[in-house]
Amino acid sequence: MFIGEVEFEESQLEDKNCHYLRLNIETLSDNDKEFITKNLLEISSGRDSDLSTKSEAIELVDYLSRLDINKRNGAVAEFLLICILREKGFSQEYCFKNLEENSAKKGFDGLVFKNNQFWLVESKSTQINHMNSHRNTIYRAYTGLEKQLSGANKKITIRGVMHIIIRKLLGHLED
Repeated sequence: MFIGEVEFEESQLEDKNCHYLRLNIETLSDNDKEFITKNLLEISSGRDSDLSTKSEAIELVDYLSRLDINKRNGAVAEFLLICILREKGFSQEYCFKNLEENSAKKGFDGLVFKNNQFWLVESKSTQINHMNSHRNTIYRAYTGLEKQLSGANKKITIRGVMHIIIRKLLGHLED
């Protein structure tokens, strides 16, 4: 894979404003590894992290090793999606990891900003030869976001919104 060459595909959901990526990742290129190393701290812990890249890498490997295969695939998919979006010029306005619990976040994966527009980020992963269709996987991601934004899960929605408001108040986002 080369992160810089990934392209968005049109939505398979009629009348829905979403874009998606469909990737089959077997290996990472040297450029991808360099990009990840260079951006690891900001991706995982945010712009103000005081960890070293080595410490962050150790924490990430430790975190991933504790997960079962399905959750690990999901976490890797989310991490690579952040890398792709950053490479495409999106500003990452969230951390990969849940800073309070040093675990996976609850709710939608994150928020990115580009061209004066906010984009909600949701990643899903499946294994090769899995019975889920791409359309079904996209549908699950979209309906999950839809439920959260409608307030069906108020605790998760409020937590995500509070993170955004705090970052805005601290001046990390432009008006």
